[in-house]
Amino acid sequence: MDISAAVFNAARDGKLKLMQKLLINKSPEERAALAEERTEGGTPLLIAARYGHLPVVHFLLERCGANVELGGSVNFDGETIEGAPPLWAASAAGHLPVVKALLEHGASVNNTTLTNSTPLRAACFDGHLEIVRYLVEHQADLEVANRHGHTCLMISCYKGHREIAQFLLEKGADVNRRSVKGGVLLLSLIIYTCKLITAHLQTHHCTPASSSPASTSLHTCILITAHLQTHHCTPASTSLHTCKHITAHLHPHHCTPASIPKCVHAQYSHHTLCSVDNYPECHENRRCC
Repeated sequence: MDISAAVFNAARDGKLKLMQKLLINKSPEERAALAEERTEGGTPLLIAARYGHLPVVHFLLERCGANVELGGSVNFDGETIEGAPPLWAASAAGHLPVVKALLEHGASVNNTTLTNSTPLRAACFDGHLEIVRYLVEHQADLEVANRHGHTCLMISCYKGHREIAQFLLEKGADVNRRSVKGGVLLLSLIIYTCKLITAHLQTHHCTPASSSPASTSLHTCILITAHLQTHHCTPASTSLHTCKHITAHLHPHHCTPASIPKCVHAQYSHHTLCSVDNYPECHENRRCC
């Protein structure tokens, strides 16, 4: 194994003493070069940030002069994200101490992946509220959209992260942005609702109307929708239907959708509710996008 691979593996595994041993006799220039060497598409700093190894991150930044912005390939749940900066990886993985260290060492809070995903979007995707708060406190741009035009608020709603969605709204996130294909924020909520409905039908045959709202996961979507209404979300520019499509889908299952948000996008007929992952927005809302 060559030394660059050995340094990368030590960073990945959080083995600070091994890394120090590997680099102790190297000149500052050699340490800096090894810190920027890519193995498996990523640098030692990127992989250390991905796995939350704070002492290794400090060593690479302070003793090796690692480039805090240098991006590379990093894997999350079987997806490979290309061009991910270390701050993006730490934000996606939920490592707040590493996020703080990278920003303290000059990382750009809005540096993106190749698909224009910001660290803030990464934190929103995975529901890391404290990281979202910290990034916004450090001037993260709420409105930077990924290559498909999906904003941080859209992905928070799509993933059902109510507290993050509410926080972004309180900070002034635009509720009327459109994606590249013309999708609006309420469509993200509708897709999330349909996923919840399908899951409940398949596993519990639930009746949301007769359940206590606080006891059902549908409540999350209802609360987000109510919060959006208070922030003057205006979907009137697109054709919206009432909940008749959802009703038609649920009726054979004896499920009463009275507490479900009463809107569904006209271009999606009720038969597709059985397979919401067929919606184009679902394919455009993956982590790597």
